[in-house]
Amino acid sequence: MIAWRGIKLFWLALSVNFISMIIDGFAYLSLKASSKMCRNEAIQMGALHFLTDLLIAVIVIAGLILCRIGLWFADSAAALCIVAYIVFQRFKAMRESFATLTDAAPKRILREIEKQILNVEG
Repeated sequence: MIAWRGIKLFWLALSVNFISMIIDGFAYLSLKASSKMCRNEAIQMGALHFLTDLLIAVIVIAGLILCRIGLWFADSAAALCIVAYIVFQRFKAMRESFATLTDAAPKRILREIEKQILNVEG
């Protein structure tokens, strides 16, 4: 049986993650606004990166607090949540990049074309 000894430097870890959340939140909002204005996928992926960092900090803080109150498995559960989120987001980004590289038409344009085709008589 492994003995639980607690988290060393708990308050330092907590404060560093709060600072990280503030910085990542500011960077995310700035890049998200720029990506909407420029319609640039690279900037959008940069914003997604900072959003991922922000959510990781939130999960780490939750894991730290839960470990502090005695749920020793919370840190591992938080790590698994982070991995699941990153894998999900990266598959979504890969799908969008693949569609761009293969010159696939955006879904909204496909719906417009389908609507126009169905409205043609004959």
